[in-house]
Order: sequence, then C-alpha cells, then structure tokens
Amino acid sequence: MQKYYICTTAVAKGPFLLEDLYKIEVGEQDLIWASKWRSARYANEVAELKKHFREKWAMQHGGKRWSLLVKWKKLLFTAGVSVLIVLILYYAWPE
Repeated sequence: MQKYYICTTAVAKGPFLLEDLYKIEVGEQDLIWASKWRSARYANEVAELKKHFREKWAMQHGGKRWSLLVKWKKLLFTAGVSVLIVLILYYAWPE
C-alpha cells in the first residue's frame, strides 16, 4: 500500500494510508508526498484526494444547492402549468 506524508504549517506528519488522509482534516493547500513521487504536491492536485475534496465540498454546500434546485423546479413547473392552462383556454374557449 502507498504511504503518504503530509506537511501542514511547516510540520511533517506521516506515514499515512489513503484512508487515514480521508479521516484527518487535510486542507487543499497542504503538501502531500508519497515515496513514488519525485516531489511533494498540493493536496488538491493529488488524484486520489480529488474525490475526497469534491465530496467534502458537496457535504458543505449540498444543502444550499439542492434547495435552490428544488425552488427552480417548482418555479418551472408552475410556469409550465400556467402556460398549459392558457393554451387550453385559448383553443377550447368558444368564440
């Protein structure tokens, strides 16, 4: 298994497994180094951690985003129903 080292605020810590990095609070700008790499990388540049940061962002902002999406769906549905009623009345109304 790949071992990772993390450097936060000039303090190096490790070795960690990937699962351990998910559990601890890794910031996007923390430096991560693995033995197979030539140099350290920022955490948001590490392919294995990108999914973690996407999930973390979704957890923090998902509620707001979902709420906005539901409001837009309700608004579009209401507008669609209103247009449908107007069309029915226009074509079905006797002249």
